[in-house]
Amino acid sequence: MRITVHIEDASPEIAHRLLDLLAEHPGALTTESLDPAWTEERALRLLRELPTRAATVIRLAAAGGGWVDAEHLRTADGKGLQGHTAAITQALKRGVRNGWWPEATVKPIEAVYNSEVAGPQRALGYQLADDHVAAVFRAAVTRFDAEADQ
Repeated sequence: MRITVHIEDASPEIAHRLLDLLAEHPGALTTESLDPAWTEERALRLLRELPTRAATVIRLAAAGGGWVDAEHLRTADGKGLQGHTAAITQALKRGVRNGWWPEATVKPIEAVYNSEVAGPQRALGYQLADDHVAAVFRAAVTRFDAEADQ
């Protein structure tokens, strides 16, 4: 028999009682922790969940070696970046709720600002977390595009 237990925000009392119960049955417990790293499957799932504008940020960053300049994303009036990463954040939360990736999975892309300027400013661009994430999302974009062509 296999029993899977997923506990979030449990009181210390519940956690101790559960651990005590498990201690009464040595050898019956195996633990498995989910790796929070981005995989091609997770990246593809995220792309499917995103609205077009948010997916475009990730697509362009993946194609650009992990970076996309904000000017490539702005509309003709110089605006148009509001909400890009908010949709990604919401999709990440939805993915945790639905069990698509663990809660420790980090946002794959972040806005980059000029660190020498204090106060509100426009984003310089968007950067994928690291080279691994860029490679994973490049592969996921390729699969996503192939699905769209079918």
